[in-house]
Amino acid sequence: LRTSTGGTGYIGKYVVKEAVNRGYETTVVVRPESKPREDFFQGAKVVIADVCDEDNLKSVIPGPVDAVISCLASRSGVKEDSYKIDYQATLNSLNAAKAAGASNFVLLSAYCVRKPLLQFQNAKLKVNESELFHSSARKPNQPFMKHFF
Repeated sequence: LRTSTGGTGYIGKYVVKEAVNRGYETTVVVRPESKPREDFFQGAKVVIADVCDEDNLKSVIPGPVDAVISCLASRSGVKEDSYKIDYQATLNSLNAAKAAGASNFVLLSAYCVRKPLLQFQNAKLKVNESELFHSSARKPNQPFMKHFF
């Protein structure tokens, strides 16, 4: 079972569609105000949750899951939004993944790892440096979270 947060975004909708096409049982978490396109979510279970509310997010991610794929991204470029979505909502997704028994958490993003210049890049880097990123239920020194650029 795969679960995706940020599934209505530009990359997220393709991640969900590809997971379904590959035969994975897929759940996509969407915002309450979202209007998901059926052509991208056909075959996936759509659940509504506020990713900024960790308890709400945990309540809709069905356990056990193999992986949670986070495609979350802030859009405004404002520091407050960057830390609300790119940092806190991503950590909420990571915590919900662990609570649902996920063995993998995939964070998709496009940030500069050498010299982050934008607020969202700094917020994603902060997640990458968090203790949760480095925890693992599988092998010592093997990160729980995988980060793809």
